[in-house]
Amino acid sequence: MDSQTTIALLVGGVVLTLLSILGDRGRKRAPLAWYAFLPWHALSFAGVAAFLFAAAHLLALARSPGGLS
Repeated sequence: MDSQTTIALLVGGVVLTLLSILGDRGRKRAPLAWYAFLPWHALSFAGVAAFLFAAAHLLALARSPGGLS
């Protein structure tokens, strides 16, 4: 995986985590709305896992002899 893909995964994980936080707040406000039945906690876990994986991979890319190029 190159650095552009890693950064895209990093940004995607942050966006997914923020979206799940907003969705969970909406679920608490309107518990019978259509979006209240989506698995917000699972989406939050997936976003955090993607972010951590991409951050670790980005650090490994930065420490490699070729750098981030």
